[in-house]
Amino acid sequence: MAKNDFVQTPKYVTEALLEREVFEGSILEPCCGAGAISTVLQASGYQVISSDKFDYGFGVQRDLFSITEPTENIITNGPFTDQQKVKKHLLSITTKKMAFLWYAKNIGNEIETPSGRNLKTVYVFNQRIDWVEAKLGWLFAWYVWEKGYQGSIAIHRIERGLTPLAPDRLAALPSVANPLQSSFIAEVSPATIGGR
Repeated sequence: MAKNDFVQTPKYVTEALLEREVFEGSILEPCCGAGAISTVLQASGYQVISSDKFDYGFGVQRDLFSITEPTENIITNGPFTDQQKVKKHLLSITTKKMAFLWYAKNIGNEIETPSGRNLKTVYVFNQRIDWVEAKLGWLFAWYVWEKGYQGSIAIHRIERGLTPLAPDRLAALPSVANPLQSSFIAEVSPATIGGR
């Protein structure tokens, strides 16, 4: 694992989320690292508050657990250690939506936890993400929670026709209509998995 769990989220990963989700209001990126997610959000016109526990030369140095003031939206690739604790804290300060990049293999766990009741959508990448700082053998997904949401959880696949040589999304793709359109996989609700 990379030092301090530091891995930079490739640009296409954040762009894929923004093609599928709209965020109203400001966005907090509390694990901003060197600004990989924040710069994509800013380029898309969002007002972004960037911070990180460690100084990587971008944003404000601040431990995410010291952030207690409510924030409208959060988008982050949080640390791999203490993920449940991080997620629980960030959900407690979010007033609208939170998107959290995490292992796709944890979908069942997320559905079964108390925080799963506000989980609205999961976007699963159908190929491994090309991390520069670490080699992680699992698929990842954007988990999106919406405050007050209490319905079925939609799970979508994000198709990806990219290689490590062409990481900037559309630059390497032939001209086709909506090449990264997610395809529907399933809808999951507590009733379909035994209920609560």
